[in-house]
Amino acid sequence: MNNKNEKIIVIRDLPYEANELYRRHSFDPKIERFIDSFKPVEKRNAQMEAKINEYVEKFKSLTGISPNLVVWSDGYYCDGSKTVKVEYKRGYEEAAHATLQHEDKTSAFLDIFSSETIEIEITGNENFAVLVIENGQPFIANFHIKIGEGASANILEWFGSLPGNGSLVALSNSVDLAAEAKCNLVVFHNEGDSTTVIGKNNFLAMKNALLKTSSIYTGGEMIKLTNTFTGIGEGAECEAVEIAFTSNEQRFDILSNIAAVGRRTKAVLESKAIAMDNSKCILKGFAYVDKNAFDSMSYVYQRGIILNSGANIDSLPEMKIENRNVKASHSSATAPIDKNKLFYMESRGIGEADATKLLIDGFLAESIAKLGDISYKKLALGLIENKFLHGADGEVASTTKDLWLNEGQGDARAVEEGLDRLYKYKR
Repeated sequence: MNNKNEKIIVIRDLPYEANELYRRHSFDPKIERFIDSFKPVEKRNAQMEAKINEYVEKFKSLTGISPNLVVWSDGYYCDGSKTVKVEYKRGYEEAAHATLQHEDKTSAFLDIFSSETIEIEITGNENFAVLVIENGQPFIANFHIKIGEGASANILEWFGSLPGNGSLVALSNSVDLAAEAKCNLVVFHNEGDSTTVIGKNNFLAMKNALLKTSSIYTGGEMIKLTNTFTGIGEGAECEAVEIAFTSNEQRFDILSNIAAVGRRTKAVLESKAIAMDNSKCILKGFAYVDKNAFDSMSYVYQRGIILNSGANIDSLPEMKIENRNVKASHSSATAPIDKNKLFYMESRGIGEADATKLLIDGFLAESIAKLGDISYKKLALGLIENKFLHGADGEVASTTKDLWLNEGQGDARAVEEGLDRLYKYKR
């Protein structure tokens, strides 16, 4: 097979999921409709760059975060950091001749249409922020982040959209941690309400490396992502936190795989979802413990709250354990919002909307506390509040309220004490 059109036909024939169970619980983003829109960028668009700059300035103003790298379909720019390198992978015609060896549609799509890789290499202690902006033209954001031996990185990835017609963001993200490295990665998916998001994220931790990721999904018409976290070196730790909040007619389909491969490794997945209006969310969590992963620990924890009768959350936890000398468990629970708690707060003079928002804050408190930087927490709270009150997607929103996140209160204990004060109503 050496013709691009023939490969596109193969893409159409491939399933989105290799796993039979996941095929039965899956949404179809219909990515074939974007194939004809992929084309090389012939020249930079000054008018588009002006819109991108305006978006970036607004983001900086509302969040206080200055991005080191900004990427969109027509180009990219960075702040001159030596940690960033763009590697030309291959053009579209060359990609058409690549060997197609994939079991699923997303992997094949990324292989054919990915033309360049942005490499981010961190060797010291660094903070790094990336903005990926969808601007009406489908494109692939292809990142390879390398955290060197003993290095420490605090990384933000923000995915947003310019106002207007949405398109496709296809994400291919690899994060590799060398021995003794540490990385706290926070990802916000807040694309516009007519944007489709697909992709594969792969995370690899070597000996005694510590990887903490937090992903907040609030935007996009449809999100279909696969995340894979692997602790391959002895003593490696991978902790993944996910927050998904759907509204209107949104469809989120998120598969996260965690794997403990090396001795004394830790692989943890914590997923929380909130669904309102007529939205749907599927959370798939798969844990694998290798036969050589002696004295390791792995667990999958999934929780969901449904705010409306038309909304739905499906959570599918699975495990495959090949070693008896490990600690492993999984749990899943989804329920409507607690009417008794709402009634209790309303009887104390709190309106229904405010009472519901308090319960949402309490439900997400522990997960948001793990974001680390106070600006990330405020950004997450602003997006959640904006979504709950207005059902808004794609807008940059950072809370200005104290709530339970006062300056300097970054640890979980401070958050819990703040929540205790909120919930202790007295006559």
